[in-house]
Amino acid sequence: YHKALGNYKKVLELDPDNPSALYNRALVLNRLKRSAEERQAWLDYLSMYSGGPMARQATAHLNEMGDFQYRNYLIGSRTITLKSIRFQPVSPEIEKNSYESLDILGNIMKNNQKVSVHIVTYQKNNSKLAEARAKSVKSYLLKKYPEIDSSRLILSWFGVSEQIKTEKKSFKADESVNFITAVQDKKAALRK
Repeated sequence: YHKALGNYKKVLELDPDNPSALYNRALVLNRLKRSAEERQAWLDYLSMYSGGPMARQATAHLNEMGDFQYRNYLIGSRTITLKSIRFQPVSPEIEKNSYESLDILGNIMKNNQKVSVHIVTYQKNNSKLAEARAKSVKSYLLKKYPEIDSSRLILSWFGVSEQIKTEKKSFKADESVNFITAVQDKKAALRK
């Protein structure tokens, strides 16, 4: 693993954006149990390549470490990786660097009119702020993507921490946004 790490370092000196070297460097750091460096290496990879199966796997590794800056969501029949939605401190105002993730979700919903999504927000000890944040996310999506019918964005909010379960562990996030595909009642869908 030490030799492989040295080789990936050489590749990245020549080509800093090489996806295989970025991903495999993080994987080697995982095997070497160098957690702080591994965490940063996953973030480096995801900042460059946040789509596709390797991004989903990188996100899973990061989440196992208790880092939820990126999360995987099942939207319709696809699993996508999104950077977590962030807000201004104690405010429902969405941080500008979260727009890209919301735009990915908005484009999916615009292109697939059958997909409806629950927007679920959590804010420990402040359900009013959680509610305002859920409404803010919905408002952003509807304003930017008028093709999305309002009824396809279903809001829920909680004044508690979100319980996030990974493959091996369970974590609490005091403030977070989760996206869950709404499951359609097949009998009701057939009647339409």
